[in-house]
Amino acid sequence: MLGDKGHSSLGNRRHGPPVAGRRILFSGAMGGKLQIDDIKNLVTRTYDAWNARDRDGWLACCNEDIIFSGPGGITGKGFDTGRMFWSLWQDPFPDNVATISAAAAEGNEAIHEAVFTGTHTETFHLPDGQDIPPTGRRVAFPYTLGLTYREGKWSSFRLIFDRAELMTQLGLMPT
Repeated sequence: MLGDKGHSSLGNRRHGPPVAGRRILFSGAMGGKLQIDDIKNLVTRTYDAWNARDRDGWLACCNEDIIFSGPGGITGKGFDTGRMFWSLWQDPFPDNVATISAAAAEGNEAIHEAVFTGTHTETFHLPDGQDIPPTGRRVAFPYTLGLTYREGKWSSFRLIFDRAELMTQLGLMPT
């Protein structure tokens, strides 16, 4: 199990509310305990850096040639794409918190179910060039994140979330 109550990456008072029924499982025959412990520690550092708004610390969890992918045209490789991804979410939702509800790892792969919460107070610059002016609305939407671990850092970052749900919460689509 990763973390106990009060662990900042998993939702303490500093970074967000605890998620009821969260399940954090790190196991697997491939890579052994040492690699699983390394992945668990990297998950913790990644979420702690995100929630502390520490872009350099968050990027330090990534390999130089990391591959990013996600809905709406989020795609690319390397730290420039990482900085774009960071700004895509941190700028329009400056009070955001990412809270893990479940995580598992096997071999060099990790997957997280989590919730992103934040208030849309700045322009949301989408990867397709569209800009969404601030709506002032608070969002809380689930996402899934697949990560590949290589040489102590993430080498692949695969984000999945329901864009229609996000747009509905922003008041841009009917319920």
